[in-house]
Amino acid sequence: MQGENKERWKQLCEEAAIEQDPTRLSELVREINSLLEEKELRGLVPTKTERSNCHFAVQRIGGRPLLVVQLFQDTIPMLKGASLGFDLLGGTRIEDAKKMAEMLNEHIIDMFVTTGEKSA
Repeated sequence: MQGENKERWKQLCEEAAIEQDPTRLSELVREINSLLEEKELRGLVPTKTERSNCHFAVQRIGGRPLLVVQLFQDTIPMLKGASLGFDLLGGTRIEDAKKMAEMLNEHIIDMFVTTGEKSA
């Protein structure tokens, strides 16, 4: 990414990491994806993208809710056997975590991993 877009991408990621509003988080993710797609389309980095359908769920560990990503298939080899999740800010209620998971499930159809190697 070049200059301004690189800085914007970093700023958006920092915002997304702490955003609690599901609607705003969805907006941030869309903008991050857009910047990354621009980068890929410009051909700055040859890439390989692997995708898997996913589902967001809430688990409670030590009394705190966690948002976890459950993959439906093993189509992303580097994630085989991995657990993906998000720690939520202290004070987040289980009901709020469930609303976040529900909103994400309504708007996200899959997850992807892009690596810096060309696809075959």
